[in-house]
Amino acid sequence: MLVLLAAAGAAAIYGVLVIYRLGADPSVADLLRRMPDTNALTLHVDLKAIRASGMGSLLEGSTVAEEADYRRFVRESGFDWTRDLDAVTATKTGDDWYLFIRGRFDMEKVRNFALARGGACKNGYCEVAGATPGRRVSYFPVSSNLLALATSKGQMTVYRLVQKRKTDWTGGVPEGPAWVSFNGSVLAGDPALPSGGRLFGKVLSETERTTFSVVPGANGLELSMQAFSKSPAAAENVKSQLEGVTKEFKGYFERMGQATRPDDLSGLLLNGQFAVTRNEVNGRWPLHPDLLKKLAGGSL
Repeated sequence: MLVLLAAAGAAAIYGVLVIYRLGADPSVADLLRRMPDTNALTLHVDLKAIRASGMGSLLEGSTVAEEADYRRFVRESGFDWTRDLDAVTATKTGDDWYLFIRGRFDMEKVRNFALARGGACKNGYCEVAGATPGRRVSYFPVSSNLLALATSKGQMTVYRLVQKRKTDWTGGVPEGPAWVSFNGSVLAGDPALPSGGRLFGKVLSETERTTFSVVPGANGLELSMQAFSKSPAAAENVKSQLEGVTKEFKGYFERMGQATRPDDLSGLLLNGQFAVTRNEVNGRWPLHPDLLKKLAGGSL
């Protein structure tokens, strides 16, 4: 009985510590204020909302290439991501990943994930060697359905997610159930992008922050862009360059006598519409369902 009482008391104290760290059930805006925001790429996927919208079939057979440590953690901590995972908010800066994972967890298995592999847990924080040599995985439960996790070469990097910045993101939380946001310079010339994407990336390197979201449109789903510049004049310049790149693509296809297809990147890149409001550049592209399936399946 004394052991049970001691365990219950420890659990209660731990619960208080967790709530004190981040507050009860923090919003996405709260989570973003804890993420690194310099030279960083952040993505958010609300799987619960995607399932509710009837687009859950896009997740089936997905070949999403998650970071190795995260993939192993999800696999071995006792839940099926297609059913139990509700949302992921993740930031990559350099070689480090920071994640908030929302879903239904077996917290005993979550704790044993570290202990069974020679790791350690103290005051609710756990750390263990990563799947990649030289990397560490550190994490702690924020609540019964929210986990903070970091993978890096440093020790207890997850501590960085406890401290909150004073300022919110420019433009607030992006719209839509799935989005990716980055500092302008992050994707400039990224060789992982298709050649057309690199041209757009070079233009967007002049922005302070750019976000792409999947949102409902007048004729189906659309890819929405918000790009924030330092001034209205800079925003007009970005808009002009984006329109110029789109015009060049159209001219190339016309010269080559090639037809664009709505289910590949040509049909996406050639149909952008742009507008400016003060220092914000907005873009819209029609997103064909077959293209979305290819993106989800990693076949582009």
